[in-house]
Amino acid sequence: MTKSIILCASILGISFAAMAASPLLGKDLVLDHNRWSVDCDTFSSKLDTGTSLFVEGVATAKFRQGRTQRYNDNTYVEMFCKLTGGNLDSVETIHIVYRSSDSLVVKFSQPDLSDPPEGDGSYALYQYKIGDSPDTFAVADIPIWYSSQPEWTPRKSKNVTFKPEKVNTLYFSPNLDDKIGGKAEIEIKSISMFPKQN
Repeated sequence: MTKSIILCASILGISFAAMAASPLLGKDLVLDHNRWSVDCDTFSSKLDTGTSLFVEGVATAKFRQGRTQRYNDNTYVEMFCKLTGGNLDSVETIHIVYRSSDSLVVKFSQPDLSDPPEGDGSYALYQYKIGDSPDTFAVADIPIWYSSQPEWTPRKSKNVTFKPEKVNTLYFSPNLDDKIGGKAEIEIKSISMFPKQN
């Protein structure tokens, strides 16, 4: 059995150090429904998951994002997956099968860019945008080290580096303009993480 595991890991090019460091590697996170939820602002946005967030095993949500009316009262809509029991340490690529009415922004939440007092309260999370696919499921491989902070990142947050080992949640947001608002639908069919290959 041990020889078989060693051979399989060798064929896939997966290092044993990476396997030990990241218990979430290779797992389909959509299968664990308890990791998933949705959220929106309390100002004017709304979300609809029907009777369940999961439809035939696919994480599914419809959103209506309202317009931002006042400074610091920004509207938002998002689906998210908690990385309980793991993080992005040793991860090189995130493989996702999805359908989205708009381009999809994948955000990596790390504490020092999130809630005070541990974070700076900016929420200028490192992120990566993938294309829309409104009619059929699409496949994307996200190279996490190519993620970047949004254009509006405040000066105080620009010196905060990307820390995969601190990422505790993945956020998925339709690329809507909060000054205009709009409707969107997101479906996540599968998502898994893979390490660097030798």
